[in-house]
Amino acid sequence: MKTLSKTAELHLNSYLRHVRKYLQASESVDANEVERDIIEHVASELEQADDPVSLSEMNRVLKELGNPSQWISMDEMSWWQQLHF
Repeated sequence: MKTLSKTAELHLNSYLRHVRKYLQASESVDANEVERDIIEHVASELEQADDPVSLSEMNRVLKELGNPSQWISMDEMSWWQQLHF
């Protein structure tokens, strides 16, 4: 992956934490695999970006992926997890 600016790296890490938080609610999804797929997608999308990758470029790519909260249905979450989301 390209070199990321500090802010872009922090934002990506925050996004990945958010992903893991939501995916832990699902028994049918491998969070590690999804995280690897996201990183591969981000790297591919940023191939042509300038080094270091800016926060605005990172935001563009992550916005395309969408909010991880929409990836897991409320039906897959326990009532306790639903309270925290």
